[in-house]
Amino acid sequence: MIESMKYAAKSPEGMARVARAVFSHVRRAPLDCAYVVGLSGELGAGKTTFTKILARELGIKRNVSSPTFILERTYKISSSGRYAKRFSRLVHIDAYRLTRHDTIFANHLRALRSDPRNLILIEWPERIGRMLPKNILRISFAHKDEKTRIVTIGARSHRE
Repeated sequence: MIESMKYAAKSPEGMARVARAVFSHVRRAPLDCAYVVGLSGELGAGKTTFTKILARELGIKRNVSSPTFILERTYKISSSGRYAKRFSRLVHIDAYRLTRHDTIFANHLRALRSDPRNLILIEWPERIGRMLPKNILRISFAHKDEKTRIVTIGARSHRE
């Protein structure tokens, strides 16, 4: 179990510190499957902003945008980047429009998880409950005020 850590992110640099903290957890993860991170929080709490900053930390040059209406976007991670030895693709999923009983998506997620070179970020992981692996890194985002987000990093299962 990973001990919970809280951050107050008031700027893009603050969110970058959170992204680097996530990578410290990733380094200790098993290498036999993809690494899955669940991003929870209200609309506008910073989930997609965090994903954009994490992508930049991975050396991704493409514009990162929310996959709300298409479900998933995949980005190739720079082979010269700091984390290239561990990951080759960032898979960004927005599960807001999914249900817990979407069999086609469950099979797709299983296939994505089978590749240990994938880093998978799932917004709204609570929407897909049992489709998630048993243990994922959970990050929650909350508004403190207009410019500040409270970000909590901790491991726990989303299964209910």
